[in-house]
Amino acid sequence: MQMTGLAEGHEQAVVDLFNRAYGRPLSAALWRWRFLQNPVPGRPAKLMWDGDRLVGHYAVSPAYLRVGEQSGLGSLSMTTMTDPDYAGRGVFVTLASELYQELRDRHEHLAVWGFPNLNSHYGFVNRLGWSDLLHLPMFVADADLLAERCGAIGAATVTPIAGGFSAKHTGAAESLLTNRITTVERRPEVLDWRFFAHPVFRYDAFEWERDGIHYYMVARLVDSLREEGETELNIVECRIPPDRRLLGQLLLGVLGEYINRMPKRLNMILSVHDPLSVEAERLGFIPLDPVFRFGVLPLRESEAEIADPRRWRLSMSDSDIF
Repeated sequence: MQMTGLAEGHEQAVVDLFNRAYGRPLSAALWRWRFLQNPVPGRPAKLMWDGDRLVGHYAVSPAYLRVGEQSGLGSLSMTTMTDPDYAGRGVFVTLASELYQELRDRHEHLAVWGFPNLNSHYGFVNRLGWSDLLHLPMFVADADLLAERCGAIGAATVTPIAGGFSAKHTGAAESLLTNRITTVERRPEVLDWRFFAHPVFRYDAFEWERDGIHYYMVARLVDSLREEGETELNIVECRIPPDRRLLGQLLLGVLGEYINRMPKRLNMILSVHDPLSVEAERLGFIPLDPVFRFGVLPLRESEAEIADPRRWRLSMSDSDIF
């Protein structure tokens, strides 16, 4: 078998492999968006071939990572697939090990991180040296209860972000950082690509200005998996200070934008080390299932602080499934 990188012309082979591996189709538009249109440079991927047959695929998606005051490249671990006829031959571990070593040799990447599922979790931790950092619950709030608790606070007047993100929005994200925080950087071109160029999901972005800082939230209305016929609002991005009153005002303001299809619940993903999680609980958000595993592989010996779970600030938008 032969190992190669990702190149033009491989798209159909990747789509066909996904169908064989998972028994469902892969959107070619979604694959192109994630791996070919990402504004962060690089296409780190390894493919395993048996002749002309693609039998294995592992790729990561480049992102800008902020570790305290340092900024550099990192990658979100992405699509893992192995042809069922080649299961048990170590294809995934071979591809991932080779890709990680290539990233180390380039001296560009600080780390690879991701949200392993049950099938891949063992391989990442026990075969590839990942550190298990966090179990992230889904913070869930009943919309009516939230409105009742925040009624005395009142709703903020939010404005839809229609013309794309700009430095004023990323400035808000920057204002929340300290030298002890690790997070995926928010840059205007990346935010536009993530939320306004997605070929499948529709997102709504809102801003609110205070003292010259433009805080923002990004939401996605989804069909409820808990209650048939109902909708829920995923708060996929929330870049505000850990302030209960402000969080309540903005959530009420955003809810008001969905008056014609009011969601039953609101969902967020937050680390328990994020001060915003405490403020969310005070507003009625409850940590529930599903719980998502988050892990990381530092690629430089000097970057041990990347493996400190207390430093990470995460949201739904850091995962590809939301």
